[in-house]
Parts: sequence; C-alpha cells; structure tokens
Amino acid sequence: MPESFELSYSEALRAYWRIYWPSQLTLFILITALALAAALVPLPPIPLSPWVVVAAPFAGTLITLWLFVPRLASRLYRGFELVILTEAPFAPPPRLRGLHRLQTAFFLWWRQSVAAFFLELLIVPLNFAFGVMGLAIPEPVFVLPGLLVIGPLLLKMLIGHPFGTFRIEARRSGQAPAQAGADSPAHNPG
Repeated sequence: MPESFELSYSEALRAYWRIYWPSQLTLFILITALALAAALVPLPPIPLSPWVVVAAPFAGTLITLWLFVPRLASRLYRGFELVILTEAPFAPPPRLRGLHRLQTAFFLWWRQSVAAFFLELLIVPLNFAFGVMGLAIPEPVFVLPGLLVIGPLLLKMLIGHPFGTFRIEARRSGQAPAQAGADSPAHNPG
C-alpha cells in the first residue's frame, strides 16, 4: 500500500492555489456583473438587512469554493497527487462529488473565514502603527502574505482529516492509490 506523506509548504501552496484563484476570480466576476447590472438596469431600491450584506461575501465564497474544490484531486501535481480514500476497498478512487464535495468545501471555507477574521484583527493595529510612522500601506498588501500563510496551512489540515466516509491523502506521483480499509491509519506522514 503506498504511503501518504506530509506536504511541504510549496506543495500545499500549489494545491491551495489550484482552487483559490479560480474561486476568487469567479466571485469577483459575479460581483462585478451584479454591480454593472444594478447600475444599468434601474430597479426600485431593495431594503437589505445588514446581516444579508455581511453574509453575502461569505456565502459567495462558500459557493465558489464548492464549485472548484474538485480540482484538488482532479489532476496530478508536479511530484505528488491528492487522492480520495473511502471505505470501499476495491472501488476505483472516487472524485469529489456530492456530499464529499460539500464537506470538503465547508471544511476549507469555515477555517478560511476564521483565519481571515483573525488576520483582519492583526492588520488593523499593524496598519495603524505603520501610519504613525508615516507609511501608508494599502490593505491588499497585507492580505497577500496572509494568503501565503493561511492557504498552505488549510491544505495541511485537510490532508488526512477523516470526514467519516472518506479522507484526502497526498501521495507521491506514480504510486497507485489504494482504498482505505477499516484497519488503515487515518494519516501516516512519511
């Protein structure tokens, strides 16, 4: 049985980037299209609750992550692959579909949301301190280092996490994925 291994930082960043950039680009295009449609088509004002305004980006992020999370295990990476292991010992390796897809997207989404919240809490005083020194640093400059830390950590958390009926493991390229049995370990970093 091929052994799983712990992803390095650069490998985890590549895997996270495969789903992050298309999900964020899709969300940006959707928001831009909605803003343009609202500007071009005169509609009566729609009263929105402040909770809807706050929840909309979180919901949009979850939906776009759900759209692109199957890309994690769809193709080989350079030197490794992510495989989905289930309890069925002789079934072909499954793809992220249905409930597996939703569980994986939700796993990444809520951890990403919590990490982004704490990152924002750190950015405000840091930006204030730079402002006192006379440096005006735009907020997106602070967000990029956060993504470079948060993304790989999320992928490292995802690898080997038991979801009840499946888990995702990293394998070196060329090793055939074997399905998990009842007695196989949940995660064996190599």
